[in-house]
Amino acid sequence: MSRVHIMLNVENLEGARTFYQNLLGTAPTKVKPDYIQWKLDNPSLNLSMKSNPAHPYGVDHVGLEAAHEEELAMLSSRVEPTPSACCEGGETVCCYAKSDKVWSTDPTGLKWEIFFTHGDHPTYSDQPEKERATADEVHV
Repeated sequence: MSRVHIMLNVENLEGARTFYQNLLGTAPTKVKPDYIQWKLDNPSLNLSMKSNPAHPYGVDHVGLEAAHEEELAMLSSRVEPTPSACCEGGETVCCYAKSDKVWSTDPTGLKWEIFFTHGDHPTYSDQPEKERATADEVHV
């Protein structure tokens, strides 16, 4: 079953970590100097946040994390892919993970990421200039 994904841009990563750790009642599953992630089963949620002063604070994008590649194909078939200069589709490295993904945009301009994660990666991105520098394309 897929997991809802919410990516937040935050000003104070440690302050956000404390707040969400208290709210969710559990420690993050992944902590990096510029990124924190919780993967919860109840509710089924992938809550991620990054500290990036170049982006407005708040919701960066939302998405669905597929449980397996077949589910990724099924979920991806439901949307029209939206090409984006900031966000690579297909096989990519993002958020300290190797993933396959499709990006789409809803009628209000909100970015949706549909992805399946294959495993961890030591860097935030294989294309940091694209993943981090173009806030206009990711935000509502």
